Amino acid sequence: MTINTSIRPPSGDWNIHPVTTADISQLGALMYDAYVGAIDYEGETREQAESEIKSKMEGKYGPFLYSPSFCISQDGKIVSATLLTMWQDKPLLAQALTHPAHQGKGMARCLIEKSITALAKEGNPELRLVVTEGNPAQRLYESIGFKILPPC
Repeated sequence: MTINTSIRPPSGDWNIHPVTTADISQLGALMYDAYVGAIDYEGETREQAESEIKSKMEGKYGPFLYSPSFCISQDGKIVSATLLTMWQDKPLLAQALTHPAHQGKGMARCLIEKSITALAKEGNPELRLVVTEGNPAQRLYESIGFKILPPC
């Protein structure tokens, strides 16, 4: 994938900051709100979503990558985030989350591009992700430059 290091400035007054463990509760709430009714929703509760975020940050899916994981807050509430881990020795976009009320504003694109740029500065020229076929976010990922790989 080609790394785009010229991130478009966000439209709006967005507070972008790195993800920390202090964000677990808000990220869990964001995950729940973003997943309810979506293609990957399997009936999880808000508490289960928070537990999943905590597990991810504790290394359940490989070491959590704090430096290229970012979130956007508005009025003290996280409304969008990218969460990256190392999976099979390669950076993985484990989740890109945006609250439904804030979708379509370019937040996910901005954060994914910011994550890609941070990885490139650290010497990681590649970012992978796994997306469910039919997920509307697939169009966003492809527009950023992600390519569909053939099955192994």
